[in-house]
Amino acid sequence: MAYPNPDLSPGPLHRLEARAELEFAVRRDKTRLVKSFAEPPLRVQRALYLDEAAPDLAFLYLLNATPGLFQDDIQTIRVTAGPQSRTHLTTPSAVKVFGMPHREARQFLDLDLQVGSYLEYLPEPLIPFRGSRLAQHNCARLAVGAILIAGEVLSPGRVARGESFAFEHLERRLTVNGPDGKPLVHEASLIAPQARTPLGLSTLNPQLPVSGSLTIIAPGQNFDGLRAKLEQLLGHYPTGCAEFAPRYKDGDRGASRLQAAITALSRDGGLAIRTLAADAEDAVRILRKTLETARRHFLDPFS
Repeated sequence: MAYPNPDLSPGPLHRLEARAELEFAVRRDKTRLVKSFAEPPLRVQRALYLDEAAPDLAFLYLLNATPGLFQDDIQTIRVTAGPQSRTHLTTPSAVKVFGMPHREARQFLDLDLQVGSYLEYLPEPLIPFRGSRLAQHNCARLAVGAILIAGEVLSPGRVARGESFAFEHLERRLTVNGPDGKPLVHEASLIAPQARTPLGLSTLNPQLPVSGSLTIIAPGQNFDGLRAKLEQLLGHYPTGCAEFAPRYKDGDRGASRLQAAITALSRDGGLAIRTLAADAEDAVRILRKTLETARRHFLDPFS
């Protein structure tokens, strides 16, 4: 269906609720997708095995058959990672959030990581269009020995069309509970560029407008050497935050293109990595390298 203004979602009558339920389990020495249910426009492809160093790691792409998220859309995705399963969840392309004249869209992600399971979640960048409103609520429960690595990249919008930080608001929440039911991680943020408050404006960096995050949550796991590897990857800097030039194989992109910080979570529960970048490509590249480093540490400790 075509709308008069392609940048705006339909009016109050539009409402699209969709849910997906996925379950992974180990079968014949590989992680298999044993349950797959998705309501349109959500779609689930078959599991792929793309990492030769981790041949039992299942890669799954979560698809939205529509151009993106529109006003009043509600998407709920529930994932169960069975005992000892190894899974990577992502999206095939950037998630576009269209303008919304009245209300917001909502996304819910619920992860259940059972004993000894390992799950990575790193979708392609989120691109909020002018006037868009989105609430994202992600929650996870970790059983004994489970590991969750969750990340995201947020673009300021369609920069080429002059829409940097032109969205209305973006609410994000991440809550992860451990085996005892107590919170290991709880993060909440609300970005509202149009509010124009002094505190809010200080977080919107026009030179480094793309933000990225990767949270490694692994209570009770061995972190020996992982932080040292990540600091070597991200650059040498003091504890806290430092600016550096990412040393990619295709050359030095300039010291002002990326900033990064790494810190330990409370109760020795894991590590948090945060980045600011000049463009989404830089942010995605460094977070994927960080994710792969963590994967090797946990799944192939002798690498």
